Amino acid sequence: MRALEQAQLTLRSLLARGLSARRVAQLSGLSRASEVWGGATPLDRPAWYVWLDGVRGAYRLDLEDAAPLELPQAGAPPPPEDAVAEPGWHARFSIRYYPLPEEPCFAGFSAQERDTVVGGFFDATGTPRIEVAHRIPPDQFLVGSLEWAETPDHSGTVVALSSLDHLRLRCGVPGADTSAAPRTIGRDVPGWALSTPLLAALGGLHAQVQRHALERAVLASQPGFEVVAEGEGTYACRDTEEVVRGDALLGFAAADAPGASIPLVEDEHFDGRCRHPRVLECAPRIPLPVSHAWFGGVAHVEAGLTCSC
Repeated sequence: MRALEQAQLTLRSLLARGLSARRVAQLSGLSRASEVWGGATPLDRPAWYVWLDGVRGAYRLDLEDAAPLELPQAGAPPPPEDAVAEPGWHARFSIRYYPLPEEPCFAGFSAQERDTVVGGFFDATGTPRIEVAHRIPPDQFLVGSLEWAETPDHSGTVVALSSLDHLRLRCGVPGADTSAAPRTIGRDVPGWALSTPLLAALGGLHAQVQRHALERAVLASQPGFEVVAEGEGTYACRDTEEVVRGDALLGFAAADAPGASIPLVEDEHFDGRCRHPRVLECAPRIPLPVSHAWFGGVAHVEAGLTCSC
C-alpha cells in the first residue's frame, strides 16, 4: 500500500472509529467529521472537515503529500532479500479554519476571507458549499500545518504541529524596502491558538483508538516572520520578533513498549498515572494545552487514574 493510501486510510479510520465510540469522541473532543467531496470539480487530494467540541468554527484538513518512512533498528540484522515488509509512512497536512462572523478572530482574517464567509459560499455547517468550494482560493483560511508519521511496525506514532502565534500579512508599497514594516495590516490571525485544538483532538483520538500512550511531548519556539504584499501577486517574507513560530511534537508508543508509561515533557517526568500539567508553558506565547486523552494506552486504565484534568 502506498504511503498516501496509508495516511488516508489511517485518518479516515480514526475519525470513523472515534465517532462510533461516544466515550472516545468525548475524551478527544471530536464532535463531527466528514470527508470533503469535490462535486463537479474532483479533488486532487484527500481532505476532511472536522468539528470540535468548544470550537465554534470548522476545520479542513488536506493531505498534501506522503512518503514511505523506513527506520533502521540499531544493531538489528538486515532483513532477508525476499522479505516483504510494509514500510512506515510520513505525511503532511495543511490546516484551514473557517470562522463564524461572530467569533473574535473573524476580524483578523483578510477582507477577501471575510467576504467569502458572508458572501454565500458557506452552508449551515460553516463549511463551503459543495458547488462553489472550488472557487475559494487555496491560500485562504490557512492557519497551520500538521505532520504525521508511523513506524513500520505501527508501534510508534508522531503527530506534529507548526504554526505562528500571529499569521500576519502587511500591505506594502510596491518597490519599498521590506525591512521596514509597512503600517497597514491586511491579515492577523492567531494561527497557533486556532490550530492547537485540532492537534489535541487528533492526538487524543489516536491514543484512544490505537491504545497508545503519550511517551514524549516537545514544545519549541523561535522568532517568526510576517508576509509583506509588495504589489499585485508579489509577496516577501520579513523576519520579526513580534511573531513567534511554534512547533509541537507528540510522540506515542504502544502501551507495552519500553518507556511508554513515562511521558517526558521538558525536564519533568510523570509515572503514567496522568499527573500531568494542564498546559505546557515553556514558551508563554505558544502554550500547549495537555489533553487527558493523550494518555489513552492500555497501561492507563480508567480505574487507575489520578489526574489533574
